[in-house]
Amino acid sequence: MVRVSRNDRKKRVDREDREGLRGPNLILDRPRMVLECYDDGGAAATLAGIVRAILAAASPGYLGTVWCDHIDDVGVENDTDPATSAPRQIITADLYVRGSVLA
Repeated sequence: MVRVSRNDRKKRVDREDREGLRGPNLILDRPRMVLECYDDGGAAATLAGIVRAILAAASPGYLGTVWCDHIDDVGVENDTDPATSAPRQIITADLYVRGSVLA
């Protein structure tokens, strides 16, 4: 099982965005995603490797209906679920996605 969640934080804006180098109406979001990989058979590390490979191949391209320019793999952590004591691997990744103006 892979549980995916967004670690909410404020939208980040880099130099290209502040100075308008990417266009005047650019909307950029860099959500930090946390992917928790569980496997009852003890293969959480193998599952995490597969998930990381899928992430690496996913950009640039569409993730659902959102265009993703780049994915930064921040890292993987070997951890144990505190509630069940099951082994798990936690992957953290930053996605560079574009939005659209709603108004």
